[in-house]
Amino acid sequence: MQNDDLDLDVTAFLPEGVVIASEVEPDDSDVIASETQSGGGDLVASQGQPDGNDQQVSLEDLRQIELDLDAVDAAIAALDAGTYGIDPQTGEPIRDEDLEANPTAVF
Repeated sequence: MQNDDLDLDVTAFLPEGVVIASEVEPDDSDVIASETQSGGGDLVASQGQPDGNDQQVSLEDLRQIELDLDAVDAAIAALDAGTYGIDPQTGEPIRDEDLEANPTAVF
């Protein structure tokens, strides 16, 4: 199986209520993009929630999501190569407890 064959819904990794800008309708008035003053000008996306609470995702949050997805891609590549669960430096199997705690870790 090639990584290109995977149909991964990255929106599953986003906090509830957050949408990707390309999926927002132009007249969707409950989605707001604003600059944060304390975050060095990073943009955040906020979507109003029915209870009045807004959820915000900073660029740093999005960067972390991207890093997490990269780690998932690397784990999938290791599965494809038959090397998942093997320490790349020692060639020894990674303990099941360690893989269970962090399935995308590279030891």
